[in-house]
Formats: sequence, structure tokens, C-alpha cells
Amino acid sequence: MVTSIYVLISLVVAGTVVVGLMQINQMKIVEKIKQKIFVRYAFDFADKIPRFDLFKTDNFYLPEKVNRFFDVLNVQKGLSKLLLDVPAASIQIIFGLILLALYHPFFIVFGLTLVVILTLIFRLTGTSGLQTSMEESGHKYKTVAWLQEMARVINPFKLSYDTNFNLARTDVHVNKYLNSRTEHFSVLLFQYKTLVMTKVAITTAMLGGGAFLLLRQQLNIGEFIAAEIVVLAVINAVEKLIVNLDSVYDVVTGLEKLASVTENLSENEGKLSIDPAGKGVAIELQNFGFSFRDDRALFRDVDLQIPAGSLVGISSMGQSGKSTFLKILAGHYQHFSGSLLFNKVPLSNYRLATLRMKMGLYLNQREVFIGTVWDNIIDGRSQITSEEIIDLAEQCGLSGFLDQLPEGFQTQVAPNGKNLPGHYIKRISLLRALLNKPSLLLLEDPFDGLAGHERQKLMQYLTSKPHRATIIVATGDAAFLQACDYQILLSNGTATLTENFDNGSGEL
Repeated sequence: MVTSIYVLISLVVAGTVVVGLMQINQMKIVEKIKQKIFVRYAFDFADKIPRFDLFKTDNFYLPEKVNRFFDVLNVQKGLSKLLLDVPAASIQIIFGLILLALYHPFFIVFGLTLVVILTLIFRLTGTSGLQTSMEESGHKYKTVAWLQEMARVINPFKLSYDTNFNLARTDVHVNKYLNSRTEHFSVLLFQYKTLVMTKVAITTAMLGGGAFLLLRQQLNIGEFIAAEIVVLAVINAVEKLIVNLDSVYDVVTGLEKLASVTENLSENEGKLSIDPAGKGVAIELQNFGFSFRDDRALFRDVDLQIPAGSLVGISSMGQSGKSTFLKILAGHYQHFSGSLLFNKVPLSNYRLATLRMKMGLYLNQREVFIGTVWDNIIDGRSQITSEEIIDLAEQCGLSGFLDQLPEGFQTQVAPNGKNLPGHYIKRISLLRALLNKPSLLLLEDPFDGLAGHERQKLMQYLTSKPHRATIIVATGDAAFLQACDYQILLSNGTATLTENFDNGSGEL
């Protein structure tokens, strides 16, 4: 007798230890999955952002779009519940119904009824639950986007604080969020109400049916009690399943929001690599047309050829799309009509990363990122040395600022370069574009903001055609345009290429 008690105690303790160890391992596995989800999407975003199709993202404020990364947290939390609670509840329901069927065929009716009710709940409310969850998430991000916009341009809101415009616009977004959240909650509430009514009806039916079978002596008292315990366990498992539907919606919505960044915005590209560096790039546009989403043609029926190794100046009549034209030549916009050829090969055939590695691009924008001045200049090209940068800066007349930086190349750059003067940022961006001997160099207004001797040295550097590169410069500087081999005039949706008379005559 004593031995039996010891054996029983040992088995109970051993079982408790085993269950505890399994729960600990379960927690470890779930934590590892959470970490893998975060790592996967962090690197996925980092990989996809530089490959965004700028035509697809033209209507987005990209920093706000990237906020979808925070749905990783929803996926992590929801997935841990789904991995732990939903399988356990499903197993409990399946084996509970099988066990009940063994007691008496009457309980098969209970199982079929439960399956039908669950199917109806999922079919009738699943789509609306997911739709309202998506709407709720959309309005949540619009609210955050508005708050970010206020922080981005804070000065107007400081001046108009007493008008309560900031609160009024916030109220609009918050109301839309609350309405969508209320609609989503009403779906969840309907599902739970249905569950409660089902629970009451089935419990009543099972007690009544079990009592009837007991009185008819088709069940004994032990089977009756066991059956009712199993019924209650199955009902509780169903309740757990319904309650976790909110987590299902959160996970599906989160995955959809993440996919809107990682899957739907990428550029299309081929597999070819452009010729090795040291050669210029020949560019040809054939019957070329381009327009943004408003269908207003920015360029139409453009036919021109830019020979490899040539120096080309771009001028325009008014606002005729110089920046857009340079972005097109950089492969940033792919939704055009006609053909854009590099070395007689369509742009779509190239792997864009290899094409851009042989390209230097400077747009007249504050394009610096958080990091050091060194990071911003080399832009990941670790083979570049400080001697190369200093030598290039001397040749181009851009060296004046390097010795004025408080910590030299290791000076930290704040977001949007707000801690550096604009002319420093311009020089950093120009050096980034000119480094690494690009085969194709695209520059927008590079001479603006430079002192007279700096302009002169930069012009001399570009007109010397370094590395036999093809150089295309959008500028209003008449002296530089006259020194170019060719000029492109942008006007009223057309682009006309002419050869300068000093180097030959006639229109190409």
C-alpha cells in the first residue's frame, strides 16, 4: 500500500515536471519564431525599399508608408496566440467529439450540429470581420500619418495653434478610426453572441438528452457525467476558438499591410549586366512617352540618341520636367511608352542594381541620411579611400568644406541633414555621385550655390569627360551648355537633341 502511494506520488511529480519542461520549450519556440518574424521583415524592408518603383510610390509619402513595419508587432502577438491556443482548442474539439460518439450515437448529432454552427459563423462573418479590420488599420495609419505631418512641418501649426486646426483635422481621422473600430467590434460581438446562444442551446439539449438516455438506461450514471464533462470541455474549446478570431484578423491584416510594402511596390527588372566601367553609356529613346497618374503627358513622341562618352546639357522652357527626365534616365520610372535603350539594350532587360552601380546621380534635393559624413559620401562602397575623396574634391572644387567639419569625415549627419548647412549637403551629394568612376553621370543644377572658383573647377572637371563617361547635366548655365557636345531642350512635352556648333553642326 505504502509502495503504491510512493509510486503514485512519483508519477504525479514526474508528470508535472515533464509538463513544465514542455511548456518552457514551448515558450522558447514561440519566442524564436517572434524573433525570426522581426528579422525576416526588417531585412525584407531594407532590401525592398531601395527597389521601390517610384512610379507606384508617387502618391505616397514613403516614410509614412514604411510605418507598416509596426504591423510586425501585431503578427508576433497574434501568431503566438494562434500557435498555442488554436491548435489546442482544435484538438480538444476533435477528440472530444470522437469520444462522445463512442458513448452513444445521439452525441453524433451534437458533433454535427457544432460543426455546422462553426462553419456558418466563419462563412457569414469571416469576410466582414477581415474587411472591417483592414479599414480599422487603414484609418489608424492615416491618423499616424497626420501626426507625422504635423511634426514634419511644425512651424505653421505653432503659428495657428489657437485656431485648433491641428485638433480639428485630428478629430476627423480619429472619428473615422473609431467608426471602423466599432464596426469591427460589432462583428466580433455578433460572433460571441452567437457562441453564447449556441452554448446555452447545446448545453440544454445535452443535459436533456443525456437525462433521457439515463432514464431509459441507455447510459449509466458514470457515462452520463463523463459525457457532460466532455461536452462542457468542447464548448469551452469552441469559445476559445471564437475569442481568438480577433487575433486571426490581426495577423491576416498585419500580413496584408506588410505585403503592401514588400510585394506590391518593387521594380520589374531583367538579368543582364551593363558593360564594365571605363566606358560611357549610349542612350536611345524611341517614340518615348511618359505621364504620371493624371494622364497628363509630360513627354510624348520623343526620339533622340545620346552617343557614349558625350557631354550633354539639358535646358528647359519653364517647368518642363528636368528632374523627371533625369530620373527616367536613371531607371527610376519604368511605366513609359516607347523604348528606352542603354547600349542598344532595353532598360527592362538589365538588372537595375548592376546598372546603377555604374551610375552617378545628383538631384537638387537634400538627400542625406542618418550616419557620418563618410557613410553619406561612400554610400556603402567600401573600396573607396579617403585619399580618393580628397583628390576628387580638389579636382572638382568641392574640398572647401571638408576641413571645416567639426569631426571631419566622422561628423554625424542628423535626419534630413538638419545639423549641416545646405551647401555642405550639396557637396556631400555631389561627391557621392562623382565617386567610383561612373559610366553614366546624371546631374541636376550642380553649379547652383557654388562660389565662382568652385563652379569653374567643377565645369572644367566635367568638360574634361572623366573616365570617358557619358555625362548629362540639367542646368541653366549658358557657358556650360555652350561647352557641351550636345544640348537637349525640354519644351511642351518634347525633347530635342542638337549638336553644338563648336563641335559640329546640325540637329540629330
